[in-house]
Amino acid sequence: MIRKFVLFALLSGAMMAAEAKTFTIDIRTPAEIQETGRVEGSLTGDFRSPDFIEKFKAMNIAKDDEVQLYCRSGARAGRAKLMLEEMGYKNVKNLGGYEAASKTLNRPLVK
Repeated sequence: MIRKFVLFALLSGAMMAAEAKTFTIDIRTPAEIQETGRVEGSLTGDFRSPDFIEKFKAMNIAKDDEVQLYCRSGARAGRAKLMLEEMGYKNVKNLGGYEAASKTLNRPLVK
């Protein structure tokens, strides 16, 4: 009986882990993104915007999902990472600047 419970618990945990998604978010201003492009497949959310938190919440990202942030140099992404962690997000990564993020993710910049 104990083995069945342990197996069920392990399978349940694996199923939960398999459901986690990854969200890559460019948190630069629209003008910055227009100038350089963004990493292919990334979402956008201006960290300097007064409604950044509301727009982030509207993305419906679960607290266990992976959130990859990048900006121009990595500084804003670092501040946003701390803010999201304080909100309870468990898997937030700072990818640094947009060029570094493009290389790390092996995705091109697109306009």
